[in-house]
Amino acid sequence: MRFNLFVNNRHPYLPKITENFKAEIVKKGNEYSEDNPEITFVIGGDGTLLSAIKNSKTDKCSFMLINDGNLGFYKEFDLDGIGNVVRNFDSGNLSFEKHRFLSAEDMYGHSYLACNEFVLANSIKTLHFLVYINGSYFMEVRGSGICLASPFGSSGYNHSLGGALLAYDSGMAISLLAPIRNHSFHPLVSSLVISDSDVVEIEVISEYDFDLAGDMKVLADFKGKHFTIKKAKETFSLAHITDFDPYQRIRKSFLE
Repeated sequence: MRFNLFVNNRHPYLPKITENFKAEIVKKGNEYSEDNPEITFVIGGDGTLLSAIKNSKTDKCSFMLINDGNLGFYKEFDLDGIGNVVRNFDSGNLSFEKHRFLSAEDMYGHSYLACNEFVLANSIKTLHFLVYINGSYFMEVRGSGICLASPFGSSGYNHSLGGALLAYDSGMAISLLAPIRNHSFHPLVSSLVISDSDVVEIEVISEYDFDLAGDMKVLADFKGKHFTIKKAKETFSLAHITDFDPYQRIRKSFLE
């Protein structure tokens, strides 16, 4: 199997560990390939995994996280268990967890793919915006902004807003940022899970400046005040040495 490495070399001991790991995987009959890998071993944290996915040169590659970060929500093993990867890696017995990107488009045709979420926000002033679902008006909001998260990204910023965790790659989570609630203003919901086929449109009414970010990167090329967000056709996959349980992954990441 063709493989690549994507490493966050934040520690001086990692280059040697990485080279030894690479040599051991080659000994098992696999081929190192930077240009056309079938699997990329990511050594780092969740941010490194995100970078590896976004920087991949092919959509035929799956990813396996060997965690050397703080959380490692999508880890297969921690770095101290890297020997287990070498011992148990068998290209014929891998299982795969497929995810769809989120897609955002502005009214001028600029588009962007995000793994985790899109966030529209102003950190100081109260925004006034409308939310449409599948072309129909859904709610009016006054607040700091809105987050639309994929299942892959639902455990991050969306979860800190009180949004739902989505265990499988189904649907999209909508969460509001500090919505105003009083006798004059009252958004319909603060959090909502919608289906894979739903299309969300956001129309900003405020004259204040705001940012639209994909995976926490401000989309400077996006213009106007009307944006469409939906599940994309494009996908990426995580590879697993053994079958995984998404509910135990959530438990280990947040409870233990």
